[in-house]
Amino acid sequence: MTDPSDQPIRVLLLRLALNLAFLVVPFVIPLYLPLPFAVAYWAGAMAAEWIEDRTFGKVDHTFVWMLGGCFGLSYAVAMLMAGTVASVLAGVACFLFLLWLQSLWEKRTGMRIKRTPEPPTADAEPIARSDNSAWGRPVPVTPEGESLRVLACHEIAMGGPVICDYLFPDGSVILGAGSSTGFSADGQYFVSPSPSRGQWGLLIYDRRSHILYRCDDVTAFWEIDLVTETTITGRHSPITSNRTYTAQIAELIASAEKEQMVTVADLKIPAKDWAYICDRNGASLPAGPAGAPGITSIAYLPDSLMALEAPLDPLYHPMAELVVDGVASGLLVSTSYLDFVWRDDANAFACLANRKNHRDESGYWSWDTANGWREIARGHDIGASRPYASRDGLTALGLAHLVVTWTLAQPELGYGRFGRLNSYAHAPLEIDGRTYLQPVIHQCLPLVEGDGTTESIESAPLNNGEPVRWHFLRTDTDLSRDVFTCTFDGQALVGEWLLDHRISATGDFIALVAYAAPPEVPHRIAVLDGGTGMLAWIEESLYDPQLQGFAEDTLHFVHLVGRIDDGPTGPAYLSADEAPQNLDEAVPPSAEARAFMDHRDGSAIHYRQSAATLRNGAWRLRSNKL
Repeated sequence: MTDPSDQPIRVLLLRLALNLAFLVVPFVIPLYLPLPFAVAYWAGAMAAEWIEDRTFGKVDHTFVWMLGGCFGLSYAVAMLMAGTVASVLAGVACFLFLLWLQSLWEKRTGMRIKRTPEPPTADAEPIARSDNSAWGRPVPVTPEGESLRVLACHEIAMGGPVICDYLFPDGSVILGAGSSTGFSADGQYFVSPSPSRGQWGLLIYDRRSHILYRCDDVTAFWEIDLVTETTITGRHSPITSNRTYTAQIAELIASAEKEQMVTVADLKIPAKDWAYICDRNGASLPAGPAGAPGITSIAYLPDSLMALEAPLDPLYHPMAELVVDGVASGLLVSTSYLDFVWRDDANAFACLANRKNHRDESGYWSWDTANGWREIARGHDIGASRPYASRDGLTALGLAHLVVTWTLAQPELGYGRFGRLNSYAHAPLEIDGRTYLQPVIHQCLPLVEGDGTTESIESAPLNNGEPVRWHFLRTDTDLSRDVFTCTFDGQALVGEWLLDHRISATGDFIALVAYAAPPEVPHRIAVLDGGTGMLAWIEESLYDPQLQGFAEDTLHFVHLVGRIDDGPTGPAYLSADEAPQNLDEAVPPSAEARAFMDHRDGSAIHYRQSAATLRNGAWRLRSNKL
């Protein structure tokens, strides 16, 4: 199960705000009440305690309101007194008196006030330490000599303790355990801490009864040194106290949360973890247009999960077999991330699916009333080269093509306007206070190969309704760039081009990067006028340009400017103001540029952000001021 601290920050902040409000509000309200109403508030809180106890068998939430009532009434009494000393003494005396009355009320009514119990642990003399460590250890081995399978293992934070998921030889799965573990000598109990960024707990698994005990209040054990048939001995926080504790297993499980195991295929999963897995999975097939065939699905699990390399994958990423008009397809689709699109006439649909006996090999499939099922070639992998792209999914199905939508990533520099080109953001990019969205492209895959239709990639349409279309030629492996031919409005653009592009905010222009064969690197940017179909070139040569954003008449991009020593004595970290003065080498002539970009130990190529603007009908480089 996911640790609460792994939740998004907005969720954690909301929970923190609600918890603070729960603690503060009961004390704030009575401060503004006159004495008679403060008395009524306190009496009402006492009555609420009694009602909660009778309803739920314990007092939990209303206890803090009772304390707030005591505080508010004491404050009201203190305000009646003249003089600071008298007010303080009267308020303290009233508060203690009210707490005494509450204790009498608790005993009289037999209320069970919820208080955090002391963990049933005791200090112990250090013993010979095992090789168990919260920071990692060899795979646990049962007393029978069988190794557990480690399904997943990750650090809480860099260099921090380790959280592991274990698969036992009998199919039992224990999630969120620690790397420090222990078995009782008779093999009945498996013991492990439950690491967390906050409060640690303890897990005890009864292997005979298949019951998991979650001892959430037992925080003493970070590392397990010894487990006998009746006791657990271990240490707390080796990086601080490293104190040794011992506890009786019977006492621990008596106060623990008891959890049965749920059988799923040939696995046994704790009920709470299974409920969490089920809650994450609930996608359904999209409703078809009027007249569409009936589509249902049948949940699918392999005969054996233990036999898989990743036994939990079919549970966390469940698949279902598609059934069309009552006929099973033999194809599996993801029920969590369904990729599915209908044709407008309702006589066909397409989806991302796997053959039932090849679960790890996904592909595009279409079904239509005339031909039934047909596999569609996946086409060129757009995401394998720069500019990096992420696949958004299937967006349209026509008579001849299936459309897959992708989003291009945005190049970012190490120091904002200067530095290494060390990341590509899959998010909007802000430049000079303006936000530029990622470009969206559409990959059009032919439904039938060899019938005259070809694969193409389309930009978003310009103002005249026409997109630029790219047709793949080859990959320049040295630069990790795909090379294309381009057409616009039925006319071919002369030369070879990269996929990198940006459409202006007005939709009138589209910027394109021309390809250059070895020994050169791409160094020319063109701007296509959507109204005339004419190309205008930025006058300056800009080595390895990568586009970022296009305003109405200003194009932003980054380009290679030189090398900087990043060795032990070099200026590894530079501010934008220092950057231009610290280049060791400027870019050489175009014919030497590709060799200049080759990797060198102790030296890194650096880029700068620039812009070109349209002035008097020409695109010119704007003055570079970092």
